[in-house]
Amino acid sequence: MIPVITRHTTASDLADTYFSKKNVLNYVLIVSFICFVGMIIMRFITAYSLNVDLVGVETNVVFSIQTAIAGQSLYNDPMYIPFTITQYTPLYYDLCAVTARLLQVEATDVHTIYVIGRMWNIFLNLLTAYAIYLICSNIFRLENKLSIIAGLCAFVFIFRHDFSVRSDSLQNLFVIWAIYYFFNYLQNLQLRSRSLVYLAVAIFLGVASIFAKQSGIQIPIIFMMFLLFTMNWRGFIIGSVLTLVFFSGFYLYYHSLYGEAFFQNVVGGVANGITLRGFLVWVIGAKPFFLKIFIPFLIVTYIILKTKLLFKGTLEERFLAFCLAGLFGFATVTGLKMGATAQYYGLFQYMAWVLIFYYFGSKKVDTVKEGTSSTSIAWLKRIGIWAFLMGLLAINTLYQFNMIRTDEFKGREHLEAERQITWNVANYLKNDLSLAPGEKVFANLSVAERRGINNALFANAVVPQLEIVHFSMTPLKVFGYDQFDESLRNGTIKYIIDSDPVYHFIITDNFEQLKKNNYKLVKRIDNYSIYQYTK
Repeated sequence: MIPVITRHTTASDLADTYFSKKNVLNYVLIVSFICFVGMIIMRFITAYSLNVDLVGVETNVVFSIQTAIAGQSLYNDPMYIPFTITQYTPLYYDLCAVTARLLQVEATDVHTIYVIGRMWNIFLNLLTAYAIYLICSNIFRLENKLSIIAGLCAFVFIFRHDFSVRSDSLQNLFVIWAIYYFFNYLQNLQLRSRSLVYLAVAIFLGVASIFAKQSGIQIPIIFMMFLLFTMNWRGFIIGSVLTLVFFSGFYLYYHSLYGEAFFQNVVGGVANGITLRGFLVWVIGAKPFFLKIFIPFLIVTYIILKTKLLFKGTLEERFLAFCLAGLFGFATVTGLKMGATAQYYGLFQYMAWVLIFYYFGSKKVDTVKEGTSSTSIAWLKRIGIWAFLMGLLAINTLYQFNMIRTDEFKGREHLEAERQITWNVANYLKNDLSLAPGEKVFANLSVAERRGINNALFANAVVPQLEIVHFSMTPLKVFGYDQFDESLRNGTIKYIIDSDPVYHFIITDNFEQLKKNNYKLVKRIDNYSIYQYTK
């Protein structure tokens, strides 16, 4: 009888079977693809949602898009009727407004405008994910399977702000593609004519990101600082000139359209003041922050410090480390202002996973001689990262699914009821009170209570972005509202809509007294009270 020689299964055996790099990446690819498909389906559901504010006060952005569709000025002096503030730079508004005009959508078709903005964001997010795929595949030469996983994750991990009718998606698209072309510039420095084309494209996209949303300003600064850091004087001089030329072109064009109102809106409109408590509660304290931002931050910090990537890598590796530091630093500084959210770290998150995929997916990383004790440690590191990634994909997708289930299925009747109440208020003013084009309506309502009333009455609404006034005017005295007081006295504002309970923020000290002296209650609809000017 031949004796059977048994051998204990080692970590190396497991690595060669179920947990080999090939098999583990197959598992990750399957999970990421399933989550991607799930997210695509959920994105289309939310695109047609009746929810007027998925996140980020969509109603404000939609109001400005309505204004542009109607052919009115996108930016006006906030201190005069209708006291509007278009908070962000214009490219996203223009994109949605032009699309609506091409589709012959009227400014009064509020729901269709929401669908247009949200559908555009799906497309923009897919293009951004494709740029992440190209960075991994073409720049860092990762195997195709890993690059595909990176692209899928880039779509799955986006914050809910990208679901909404907001300019974040367009800004992120420009920034990530700008980074991709800047990588190409660094790769082709020896070919001067080609490299300058890549640099010009990167700078143009970086400047375009500023005119999609002001926070895009970080990326041209990061580019120029890196060129200084690497003592690329020629690139720095040419890049600085290109930045100035492109920025001047955009700015002068929009200034010629809107004059000083452009500056008043895009600078004064985001002057929200600093709040450490808000940063701790709404940014660091947000549910996604620990898993989606903080843990990746720890991982990339470990990688950069261990490999001294900022100083010893290739130009592309050094820029990736430098870019991550810049994106994280900018998000942290701007995250201190009122109204900030964890979504500010979205660009950092994109690039953090590029470095993580590169470090743990590259064959040259953690390479050790077979049989050494480091073999198991390196294997465990990889398994830990891929397990964390799959868990994060699943948690993120399930979290979004729960939001969809709660809002769009269980809460469908509630959304329909809210929408009906909003239009009941609007129709009462338009039909029963014969609201005329020049008569103004002030909705003294919180974001939660507003429910799209200003959008339903956009041609007549004043101070439609009331919480921006709250943040900008009250703490920093950015805007004054003497004209608002006068409009209440002389009846330019003919109607006031209050909620029960009344919104706690009072736009001026005289508001309650002026309402009492000049207006009378004419109708209650649900928890809304409608007051009419009587003098």
